[in-house]
Amino acid sequence: MRPLPDLDWLEGLRARSITTKLTASLLVLMAVMLVALTVTLWGHDTVRSSLHDLADVAEPLNAAADEMEINAIGSGLAVAQYVRTRDPAQRARLTDDVGDFRRANARYRRLADTPEERVIAARLRATFETFVTLGRGMIARRDERELTLRDHGPSGRG
Repeated sequence: MRPLPDLDWLEGLRARSITTKLTASLLVLMAVMLVALTVTLWGHDTVRSSLHDLADVAEPLNAAADEMEINAIGSGLAVAQYVRTRDPAQRARLTDDVGDFRRANARYRRLADTPEERVIAARLRATFETFVTLGRGMIARRDERELTLRDHGPSGRG
């Protein structure tokens, strides 16, 4: 048969005064509260750090992507409007949108954290440059057509 554990400490606790017992209980409670506070502050720092990363990287990265989308659409609309109306303001809009896209793309590349994001930035830039080249070609052909019509009349004869 196993001997009973030594319970002398329990007898010693019973012999203590109520003041000592209350003091010990409050100290234990304060220690538990200190541990809880430490865990809470550590969690707060972790959350704050994550939010800081989100605000400093993810949010500007998304904003740069949104700006690229807006400027790509704006560039396409400027080309379409110019081809339809030959409004010189649309050429200026195209120039502005192309510059804004390139700046947003450069910002996106700077903020990109992963190799995948960098590849996306490069593909977007290459695709957009092809798009701009095609758009400028359409504008040039529209201008050539207008000159031909002006110089030779609608029938193509001078």
